[in-house]
Amino acid sequence: MIQSTKLMNNNNPNIIPRNHVVEDVLNQAVNGDFEPFKSFMNLLSKPYESNEIDDYYKFPKVGYDNTYKTFCGT
Repeated sequence: MIQSTKLMNNNNPNIIPRNHVVEDVLNQAVNGDFEPFKSFMNLLSKPYESNEIDDYYKFPKVGYDNTYKTFCGT
Protein backbone atom coordinates (compact mmCIF):
# COMPACT_ATOMS: atom_id res chain seq x y z
CA MET A 1 0.00 0.00 0.00
CA ILE A 2 1.27 3.48 -0.85
CA GLN A 3 2.29 5.46 2.23
CA SER A 4 -0.14 8.31 1.50
CA THR A 5 -3.05 5.87 1.06
CA LYS A 6 -2.18 4.17 4.33
CA LEU A 7 -2.00 7.55 6.06
CA MET A 8 -5.43 8.55 4.70
CA ASN A 9 -7.00 5.22 5.65
CA ASN A 10 -5.72 5.57 9.19
CA ASN A 11 -6.86 9.17 9.64
CA ASN A 12 -10.04 9.63 7.61
CA PRO A 13 -13.24 8.14 9.01
CA ASN A 14 -15.35 5.77 6.92
CA ILE A 15 -18.52 7.57 7.96
CA ILE A 16 -19.29 11.26 8.22
CA PRO A 17 -22.82 12.06 9.33
CA ARG A 18 -24.86 13.73 6.60
CA ASN A 19 -27.39 16.29 7.79
CA HIS A 20 -30.44 14.61 6.29
CA VAL A 21 -29.47 11.30 7.92
CA VAL A 22 -29.02 12.94 11.33
CA GLU A 23 -32.38 14.70 10.98
CA ASP A 24 -34.11 11.49 9.92
CA VAL A 25 -32.65 9.45 12.78
CA LEU A 26 -33.55 12.13 15.33
CA ASN A 27 -37.09 12.48 13.98
CA GLN A 28 -37.61 8.73 14.26
CA ALA A 29 -36.35 8.81 17.86
CA VAL A 30 -38.68 11.71 18.73
CA ASN A 31 -41.52 9.59 17.37
CA GLY A 32 -40.54 6.66 19.60
CA ASP A 33 -38.43 4.52 17.24
CA PHE A 34 -34.94 4.46 18.77
CA GLU A 35 -33.53 1.58 16.71
CA PRO A 36 -32.25 3.79 13.81
CA PHE A 37 -30.67 6.11 16.40
CA LYS A 38 -28.96 3.22 18.19
CA SER A 39 -27.71 1.77 14.91
CA PHE A 40 -26.41 5.13 13.70
CA MET A 41 -24.70 5.87 17.01
CA ASN A 42 -23.05 2.44 16.88
CA LEU A 43 -21.58 3.31 13.47
CA LEU A 44 -20.49 6.75 14.64
CA SER A 45 -18.79 5.28 17.73
CA LYS A 46 -16.42 3.36 15.41
CA PRO A 47 -15.91 5.73 12.47
CA TYR A 48 -12.69 4.12 11.24
CA GLU A 49 -14.05 0.58 10.99
CA SER A 50 -15.33 -0.70 7.69
CA ASN A 51 -19.12 -0.96 7.89
CA GLU A 52 -22.11 -1.36 5.63
CA ILE A 53 -22.76 2.36 5.38
CA ASP A 54 -23.97 2.89 1.82
CA ASP A 55 -27.38 4.19 2.90
CA TYR A 56 -25.74 6.94 4.92
CA TYR A 57 -24.06 8.45 1.86
CA LYS A 58 -27.01 8.50 -0.51
CA PHE A 59 -29.15 11.54 -1.21
CA PRO A 60 -32.42 11.59 0.69
CA LYS A 61 -35.16 9.58 -1.00
CA VAL A 62 -37.93 12.11 -0.40
CA GLY A 63 -38.00 15.85 0.07
CA TYR A 64 -34.59 16.76 -1.25
CA ASP A 65 -34.22 19.65 -3.62
CA ASN A 66 -31.82 22.50 -4.22
CA THR A 67 -33.58 24.68 -1.64
CA TYR A 68 -32.49 22.49 1.29
CA LYS A 69 -30.09 24.51 3.45
CA THR A 70 -28.10 23.71 6.54
CA PHE A 71 -26.07 26.03 8.70
CA CYS A 72 -23.03 25.58 10.85
CA GLY A 73 -23.88 25.73 14.55
CA THR A 74 -20.56 27.11 15.67
